[in-house]
Amino acid sequence: DKDKKMSKKALQNVEQASVSTVAKDEEEKKLAADFLKEIEKYHKKESIVNSLTIPRGEKYLESTLLRFLRARNNKIPKALKMVNEAMAFRKKHDVDNILKKPMPKAAIDHLNRSFYHGYLSGYDSFGRPVLGLRGGACSPHLAKMWNEIPAGYEKWSYADLEDTFIHYHLIMLEYLTTVIMADATKAAGKLINKYVVVDDLSGATARGMMDLCYMIGLFKRTTIIDQLLYPELLGGLFFINSPQIFYKPWGLLSYIIDPETRKKIFLLGGEKSYKPILEKGFPKETLPRVWGGTNDKLEITDIENPKAVVFEKMHEYTVRNERAKDYSNLRTTPLEPVKISARKEEVIRKSIPAESVIEYEISVEGHDIEYSVSFEHRTDDGGKTESVSLEHPTKLESASIRHHGNFALSSQYPNGGDVVIKLSNKHAMMRSKTVYHRVIHYSSSD
Repeated sequence: DKDKKMSKKALQNVEQASVSTVAKDEEEKKLAADFLKEIEKYHKKESIVNSLTIPRGEKYLESTLLRFLRARNNKIPKALKMVNEAMAFRKKHDVDNILKKPMPKAAIDHLNRSFYHGYLSGYDSFGRPVLGLRGGACSPHLAKMWNEIPAGYEKWSYADLEDTFIHYHLIMLEYLTTVIMADATKAAGKLINKYVVVDDLSGATARGMMDLCYMIGLFKRTTIIDQLLYPELLGGLFFINSPQIFYKPWGLLSYIIDPETRKKIFLLGGEKSYKPILEKGFPKETLPRVWGGTNDKLEITDIENPKAVVFEKMHEYTVRNERAKDYSNLRTTPLEPVKISARKEEVIRKSIPAESVIEYEISVEGHDIEYSVSFEHRTDDGGKTESVSLEHPTKLESASIRHHGNFALSSQYPNGGDVVIKLSNKHAMMRSKTVYHRVIHYSSSD
């Protein structure tokens, strides 16, 4: 029986639990050292330590190198390309500072009322952090994420949801890898840089699964981010109470997941199928009562209670470290739509004061567009204007993970200037296209 085979494989995963990525032998240690020499042709070792090690620290550098190597079958050229892409993504999207960029609390609660998830405050039986989800119970409420407007927002589009969801996802992963895994490593007295996920699909509805399919593009983006920035972190993903109606959305998503990662993902049926895995892999005090545990804390969000214990700590952490005064309030500014006729161009211009940090977002739905971004600043000699290219003309496709840019005005721009975004639909013969955009700025001295 298929369910019995899957349950057996899941139990084997638990029994052979891996808690971290470490060198198997001296040969693998040498491979990591050789890999580092290649990386240092492009990046300082300090930059890799500060951006990619999990938890942060030079003593975890070898583990980090091995994670990227194993993600690319120990091929140094392929792993190097992956590291370069990860570092470029982190720089472009300012991921190193994402824990200093809190989301508006109303937006967080809006997501968490319709998407039931949360980090559990305890660990699994092997000391690994646990992310719990109740994907079935929340399925009737998924559409509220884009059909309803969060408190304090004037407007809310699906583009706003995507931007908010991805920003919050990055906060979750950075908090997991830099805070939770550091605590887990300290508690275990050894390196912990893997985590496990349990997703309960009981209560799933046909309509909810249709809405889940509608969100597949968004989940594909977060999956690509996870595989690029955080390779080899998943210890196991256990879907429990999996109904037949879940197989379609899972089929749409699973094909982009790395084959080795798919081996750690298990679709399990009812209690008879998953109970041995939970009993073997998790202390009762870690699991909520709905999964046979004794944990009564509110650690997985729901429509009535969006304020899960660890998520509240995570938000407080980002607020304490807030990079700029009232940064979260700036993010309540919605992405503005602009419709561009075929073979036409639109120009978005926003004035920016001196000593500011600029952040801009561009989003498209189901099509592509060409765009460029520049900064026009005024010189001191008679008001002459000069232009600095921030992004050369580039094609932005609907499949793009996220388009976000940062630019800090240095002292060489004492008079401020304008951010200019050019959006071109010149390649379309007949079809108009809608593009969403936002530009915010805050003082670089905050």
